[in-house]
Amino acid sequence: MQDLVIGIDVGGTKIAAGLIDRNARFIARDISHSHCCCPPDQVVDEAVKMVQRLLSSSAVDRSRILGVGVGISGHIDGDRGIVMTNSNLPDWDYYPLRDTLKARLGFPVMIDNDANCAAWGEYRHGAGRGSQNMCYVTFSTGCGMGIVINGSLYRGACGTAGEIGHTVVNPDGPICSCGKRGCLMSYACGMALDQMARDCLKTSEDTLLRSVCGDSPDKVTAEHVADAARQGDPVALRLLEQAGRYFGIGLSTIVQVLNPDTIVIGGGLVHIGPLLLDSCHKALNENIHHVLIDSARIVQSELWNDAGVIGAGALIWEAIQEGAVKPQIELTKGMVFDIQRYSLHDGPGLRTNVFLKGCNLSCQWCSNPESRSILPELAFFDKNCFLCGDCIPVCAAGGIQMKGGRLNWDRSKCNQCFDCVGTCTSHAFSIIGKSMTAGEVVAEVLRDSAFYGGQGGLTLTGGEPALQPEFAEAVLSLAKVEGLHTAIETCGAVPWKNLVRLLPYLDLALFDLKHIDAETHRRFTGKDNKGILENLTRVAQSDVDLIVRVPLIPGFNADDTSLEAMAVFVKTLKRVKEVHVLGFHTLGKAKYNAIGVSYAFENQPPMQMDETEKWADVFRREGFNVVVSG
Repeated sequence: MQDLVIGIDVGGTKIAAGLIDRNARFIARDISHSHCCCPPDQVVDEAVKMVQRLLSSSAVDRSRILGVGVGISGHIDGDRGIVMTNSNLPDWDYYPLRDTLKARLGFPVMIDNDANCAAWGEYRHGAGRGSQNMCYVTFSTGCGMGIVINGSLYRGACGTAGEIGHTVVNPDGPICSCGKRGCLMSYACGMALDQMARDCLKTSEDTLLRSVCGDSPDKVTAEHVADAARQGDPVALRLLEQAGRYFGIGLSTIVQVLNPDTIVIGGGLVHIGPLLLDSCHKALNENIHHVLIDSARIVQSELWNDAGVIGAGALIWEAIQEGAVKPQIELTKGMVFDIQRYSLHDGPGLRTNVFLKGCNLSCQWCSNPESRSILPELAFFDKNCFLCGDCIPVCAAGGIQMKGGRLNWDRSKCNQCFDCVGTCTSHAFSIIGKSMTAGEVVAEVLRDSAFYGGQGGLTLTGGEPALQPEFAEAVLSLAKVEGLHTAIETCGAVPWKNLVRLLPYLDLALFDLKHIDAETHRRFTGKDNKGILENLTRVAQSDVDLIVRVPLIPGFNADDTSLEAMAVFVKTLKRVKEVHVLGFHTLGKAKYNAIGVSYAFENQPPMQMDETEKWADVFRREGFNVVVSG
């Protein structure tokens, strides 16, 4: 079950990460300061290690993770997954963070500006709950903003909306880290306070800050300024008043331009309290039209340091809801060779049968010989050929020739490039097998759901579906989420661990029973039946409804001795709903020729219905509900 996300908040001085459920509850946390001033590759390395630590410390299996959301400072193009600029970390220009992390982690990844993530976290789970038009402004190492309009994150035309920190408030001010002069970031953030304090220390002003740094001004930080201000230091008080005033001017711009109903302020500097915020609120009211005073509710963050992590994780929930990110289970891939609609014989009601490639048996009568290999393969149906010859020049191996008025394909020369398929308008050449995701398969099945009438549904068949256990499990579990009836047709020639993982998602198992004698079974199918009988017994002991299917094969099991032995065995099983007796047919004969495999029953005619009914009586005499098909 996929029910968790990972949120990562990459700041200028720390990376915070959390393993989070849908209700923003933390399963595990991790924090690191080792990336400070590091280039992208080192930051990515640390983020990957943090994800690994989260999974290890929580003992949570990877399969439960829906994706990873990442918030990072700077100009972010979330659609392309690129960090265009980052003022707080070096060498990040146009760095493909999303795809780099996705390749390293193996999870879907979404990235966004860190203030956007914090805004989304506060809107969904914090101080912004209940608002419609909300802004979150961070007052921390840097200064940024996230915007929620009509209940959705607003990112702007290029994905960079909300960069309040790089709006110019004084064209003649100091140079900002972005290269412009007088940005809000130059006055109202931790980096700005650090710099303003250092500039003061280069003068002759008397201040407690000197006791912190001595002869090294670079040691002073915003925290030192706050401590000095609490002790009444006039220089520190003036610096906080100036930073707060400019922060208030920034808020006034937000009120004037966006007119939100709520502004949530967060970040480490907000904890300084009235020494900073009093001047902020004063400047806000001084710089807006009087009709807008008190138009926005100004509140402090409820999530504080967790806002960015929770909001980054919530990006995944948002993306899944909008279809931009598929849950990992939907992306599970498998090899499918056919989807057959409107079937009436493979479970109750009208069914959509999904045929998976791959089988451990080589039954000489198999009607789907193209299913044996789990790989895509080329088939040539000569009756469809128009004799146009377009395929001849595209076969680089020289395996296709026109001889005696017929197209001849030398399979021994085929390199499986499949170039001939693209030129064949008559579909004489076909590829058997297509890679699909579980989400794609279920979407195809759901196209028929209007016809199921409360009884029909999905049947996985093949081949042997349990040879692709991860894919089969993904398809079945997604089908159950959609409320579909699910069934599987299995020969049982797989490890029990493959079958048992499918049982929780199955309503019905249609299990083939071909013979009781192990040696006879091996001669006709290539494998003995010890494991098959054990698996059948185990399935019969589960909560899944069971139908035993007996294919009647002349010379193999269509005799009294073989069928009576099978009937006695089936009598020992629990939960057998029906026994299906399947008359011998040759409907798969053309497929053998198409894939170049000899057919052992070339001269054997199909079994007539009266003969099939005669053998079905063997099971009726044992009291089974028997269904016969020809």
